[in-house]
Amino acid sequence: MSKILVVDDQPMILRCLESALKADGHDIVTVTAADMALKIAGFTTFDIIITDYSMPRMDGLQFLEISQQKCPGVPVIMITGYGTQDTVKEAIAKGAFDYIAKPFSLDALRSTVNAANEYVKARKESMALITPGPSVLPYPNIVSASAAMAAVCEKIETAFATDDPILIRGARGTRKSALAQTIHAYGSRKEQAFLKINCAKTLPDDTIGKLAASVNGGTLFFTDIQALPMALQEELLSILQTGSCKPGGDAPLAPMTARVVATSPDPLEELAAAGKFSMELLRIFEPGTIQVAPLRDRPEDIRVHIGLILRNLNATPGDVIPIEPDALLALERYPWPGNLPELEETLRSAVTMAKGRQIGMAQLPREIISWAQPASPKAASEPNAPAFKGWFVKNIMQKA
Repeated sequence: MSKILVVDDQPMILRCLESALKADGHDIVTVTAADMALKIAGFTTFDIIITDYSMPRMDGLQFLEISQQKCPGVPVIMITGYGTQDTVKEAIAKGAFDYIAKPFSLDALRSTVNAANEYVKARKESMALITPGPSVLPYPNIVSASAAMAAVCEKIETAFATDDPILIRGARGTRKSALAQTIHAYGSRKEQAFLKINCAKTLPDDTIGKLAASVNGGTLFFTDIQALPMALQEELLSILQTGSCKPGGDAPLAPMTARVVATSPDPLEELAAAGKFSMELLRIFEPGTIQVAPLRDRPEDIRVHIGLILRNLNATPGDVIPIEPDALLALERYPWPGNLPELEETLRSAVTMAKGRQIGMAQLPREIISWAQPASPKAASEPNAPAFKGWFVKNIMQKA
């Protein structure tokens, strides 16, 4: 089970807690002074810490603050005979996992420790999420745990060594822009400019040649190329066919030295058939087309993205916000019609609702919860017979 450090200045209470927790299979270390507990915590790893609130020299809140620095991520349970709302709020605000108010029963103690133990397990499992290997994170912001994205990475690596125009297709939210930036950053033009052009915005006529000249051999990146006006599509087609462009004004034609990368979420074949997109331009792009599958078609990538997003949302660098297995399963199974932006927003909301605790089903939207596999019923575990009854624990605590 768990290795637990128990801190209380009253030996009778320590013996009581030690017997109860050992009966449940935990490895227990007891200490009567907070300062000594901090020294032990400096060279011994604990899964859970239980501390009394009222102790001489250093109270439970002071101990809590220092222990969190020495043992980051270890849940601390506060025992208090002063269970006022202010005390509880202060303890929770300073990072306590939970509190137990005296007097309490053995069942209450076990329930709180079990919850902390589940938190510890979830945190350990979640740590693996934030440290993906290079095989699944070959480039910044590009996850390739799935076969579909591994194939995409092969194509962009081929694009590094060529000057061919590239068209990246896929639904909105699939991070097509990250692929375009990677092609530029790892290609032969990485020292030159990378100019992003939003085709959905109004662009003046004869602007493609001017933009091409302005990047001086860099990359012209057209987002939403399906929205580029037909006149500009024809200009771009002419530039790609002839290899020359008009920089503007009375300047003569100049060699086209810029590379063209474009993205589109729309079915360009249908637009071309309807006369809304240049069929010839589509043919120019065809050899360098890269198709990005929606998130629902590559579930292997979802778990890695969850870990990276949680790592970015955590205020403590290198740490992780734990997520319960059922919640992780629901997130992996959900089809994500909004792709990565929807996943990011869902996790951001869940982290806020969790308030420093692990993310569980209660922090997820109802439509996502329904995708979780129903947990198989587990037989209630039979607790080890304690050497004393719950009423005895309660009685001891009342006297403390």
